Amino acid sequence: MKKRLVCLLLATSMLSVVFTGCGEKKDYSKKVKEAAYGTMKGIADADSAQVKKFAEESVLKDSKLAQIDAKVMEDTFYQGFTSGNEQLKSYLDDDTKKVIEKFCEKLAKDFIVEFEIQSVKVDEDNMQGTVIVKAKYGYNPEKIQSSIQEVNTDLQGDMAEYQKENMDELQKLYLSDGEAGLYGKIYKDIIPMMLNKMSEKIEKTGSVEKKLKITVKAQDKDGDSWKVSKVEEYTK
Repeated sequence: MKKRLVCLLLATSMLSVVFTGCGEKKDYSKKVKEAAYGTMKGIADADSAQVKKFAEESVLKDSKLAQIDAKVMEDTFYQGFTSGNEQLKSYLDDDTKKVIEKFCEKLAKDFIVEFEIQSVKVDEDNMQGTVIVKAKYGYNPEKIQSSIQEVNTDLQGDMAEYQKENMDELQKLYLSDGEAGLYGKIYKDIIPMMLNKMSEKIEKTGSVEKKLKITVKAQDKDGDSWKVSKVEEYTK
């Protein structure tokens, strides 16, 4: 009788543990942290494919994060530099295109160079997480526009001087090779100089540290999949 009672108590105890375990709430913090870390790692590595694994598509469409994609930056450069004229782009030789490519790659990789996750909070009622990250930028993104304007201002004087010094050669090129020869020569000489000046201006803006607030949302009702929906500066 006593032996049966012990067995019954053990069985009851085991059932209690099983049912208690089934009723426990899931801990979503690990998945929220993984999504935030994966996104930030992609941003730091300038790897948009990595970001897309852990974040919703809308995240990369944010203008502040678009610059981690070197290809997007290249396209933006060509559109601005050639005023949308594809023929002008065709005048660039491979060396000049490579200079542009390397410049865009460096700018993308220097956007965020280090990051550290500081806190993770999960709102289970709304199936949403908030992650605070400390990030170090390789340059001050808020001063990029002014740096570009400074280079453009300098370029006007540089172009006038360049034209004066190379007028005879440019005229001969135009007569012998037409517009393609003329612009090919100008772009080959001017673009590397312009991007070198821009790199120097950007470097002088200095690295800065900012806190970021990352919003992570469940992609299904069970909370098995989570993705970053927004990355923004944390001002509190």
